Amino acid sequence: MNQKQLKDAYKNTFATKEGRMVLEDLIRISNQSRISQDAPNPYSCVYQIAQQALIKRVTNMLEIPESNFQHNLLEGTNNDRRN
Repeated sequence: MNQKQLKDAYKNTFATKEGRMVLEDLIRISNQSRISQDAPNPYSCVYQIAQQALIKRVTNMLEIPESNFQHNLLEGTNNDRRN
């Protein structure tokens, strides 16, 4: 599978209403953990960074600009809810 085919697979998966719902949930849970300055846990930090890297990978494959990918995602989901 080449890069274009892989990007198309990502786009086909996340272009659906369900795909956007899953991506929205992944974004939500990847930003839930907060790292405490009082009791820093290096494993927690690595885990959170890995979650965020996964979200970045998906949004890069979807070619959604990082600055507005959440807005675009939510807008698409809202459009589906209206239909």
